[in-house]
Amino acid sequence: MNWGKILGLVGALIFILIYLNYITITFHYGILQVENLRLLKSLNVSIVGANSSAIIIRINNPLNVSVTVCNISGKYLVFGKPIVIPPQTSKNITIGITNYQALVNQIKNNDEYISIKLKIQNTTITSVNLV
Repeated sequence: MNWGKILGLVGALIFILIYLNYITITFHYGILQVENLRLLKSLNVSIVGANSSAIIIRINNPLNVSVTVCNISGKYLVFGKPIVIPPQTSKNITIGITNYQALVNQIKNNDEYISIKLKIQNTTITSVNLV
């Protein structure tokens, strides 16, 4: 056997090993994303308090990554700037109310839609709920 064939064989083996390592890393990140989606069911939003000018909600982040609350919107709701919730923590968020009586009427008539936009790593999730 000559040196060209030996070097070609060694190069091919190195290429295959690098490619298998890449596939393993990609598979590992895929499993982590699925795990985060499973834990996403535990992402908890609850109302802590409310008055005529604001609603205070608590968001519990059970994930191992930060969650950014990009926006919370409704017809009579005002949300300030995006808020980052660190991994495995809870944070209170204040949402302003522009017209309390109209908001109450919309909720009584089952006609109020609240949209929540979250960003988890490079994935943006938008949920629209009828209150």
